[in-house]
Amino acid sequence: MPLPSALLLDLDGTLYTDAGPIPGAVEAIAELRRRHLPFRFVTNTTRRSRRGLVERLRGYGFEVDPAGVFTSVMAGVRLLRERGIQR
Repeated sequence: MPLPSALLLDLDGTLYTDAGPIPGAVEAIAELRRRHLPFRFVTNTTRRSRRGLVERLRGYGFEVDPAGVFTSVMAGVRLLRERGIQR
């Protein structure tokens, strides 16, 4: 089966839990980078900011660029802006 052209990777419960990274997850992300397979981290959590998520990922040993983390809050803000909806 051919590799996908890119991946969207969920965070909590997929790459890590409150106890730490899922076994093999840090190595799997490093392998994706080694293979130059594009990916982004995505989450529907509203409990942490993107900065907080990046800090958590880095604390667990993941190499992560903040621009590669996309949250549901960010999606909502983008949608409101695209539709011209303001406070």
